[in-house]
Amino acid sequence: METDAILCTACGYNAETGEEMESVAARPPAAPKKKRPPVASSAEDVRMREAYIKQERSLKVAATLFFAGGMIYMLAGGFFLFVQLKPPMPGSQLLGFILAWLGFVICAIGWGARKFCPWARVPFIVFNLINLLSFPIGTLISAICINHSVGDKGRFLFSSEYSEIIRRTPQVKAKTSIWGWLFLAIITLMIAGIVWGIMQTD
Repeated sequence: METDAILCTACGYNAETGEEMESVAARPPAAPKKKRPPVASSAEDVRMREAYIKQERSLKVAATLFFAGGMIYMLAGGFFLFVQLKPPMPGSQLLGFILAWLGFVICAIGWGARKFCPWARVPFIVFNLINLLSFPIGTLISAICINHSVGDKGRFLFSSEYSEIIRRTPQVKAKTSIWGWLFLAIITLMIAGIVWGIMQTD
């Protein structure tokens, strides 16, 4: 018998000769993998989620606006890095690099805050405290972000316990209100205006 013959380990059937080899020890087929059952949410999880859903929704909108602010910084950095200014501005490349890197950090923090990652809470608050000086729009956005991040409620929203509650209650949705969409629309128009301005100066 050739050593490279194709044998069925269940019945000993030789695929090359068509014969059944009785000397081959039959092995049972592998058991199918069991799927992990979904985690059922309890009434307490749903009640807890509904109690914080308003603040969760507001914080998501604020974090999205914070993320959009980071995009503006990145666009401004790209402007100084890739657009030739006339007359040339000393240190424009360094300024563009700083703005682009700062925008990237802000976007990362904003994304983490929107997902309620525990690591994002402290830098989210610190950056918004600094951004209070960006009057008037930056002041308004940062005030909303800080209001929903500090205190016991804000600390609980960014806790791993609340992240687990969110995972167990996918049926509870934090829908964005009309005011949230309005704020997002304003920021989107601002970003579009900056992009248009960059294209006009090229």
